[in-house]
Amino acid sequence: MSQVAAQFAAGVLHHLPAIAAITAPSPVSYIRLTPGRWAPTTADIVKQDRGAALRVCPVFGAASEKKTASQFNLEFRVCDAAASPYMALGALIFAGADGIARKLTLPEAGAAPPLPHSLGEALDKMAASQTVASWFGPTFFEAYLRHKRSELAHVAGLQPPELCARYAEIY
Repeated sequence: MSQVAAQFAAGVLHHLPAIAAITAPSPVSYIRLTPGRWAPTTADIVKQDRGAALRVCPVFGAASEKKTASQFNLEFRVCDAAASPYMALGALIFAGADGIARKLTLPEAGAAPPLPHSLGEALDKMAASQTVASWFGPTFFEAYLRHKRSELAHVAGLQPPELCARYAEIY
């Protein structure tokens, strides 16, 4: 991976606990982000692992190492259909650009922080990040946090089957 690509990925991983509130924006999102579901549970980067937050996708049939490097890509796996594609892509670009600007390095293997276990936890991490707040501006940032917390209050107390049924009705 090039140095710039590694810095971009490091920025995404660094901000991932906070931007999960954007890329996994429903309470149902966190039912998927649990162990044993081939879904990420930590802010990590791993080669050919469906459980990684950033998965280094396999390349087949490359004639040389240089050709392999040119076909290299990353898959971001902490996003679902409830996310606004525009907001999710914007958050990823801002996070990656911050990693490049600050020359962040990838975390050591096994040192990845856990992803939030709920939308409420993700919203708390987002609210605590002045950097993420600066990407969206104060009015939108506050409106997003309030809207999502209101959504959580509306479905509080529902068990996963009821929660999934409620979201299936709406979406």
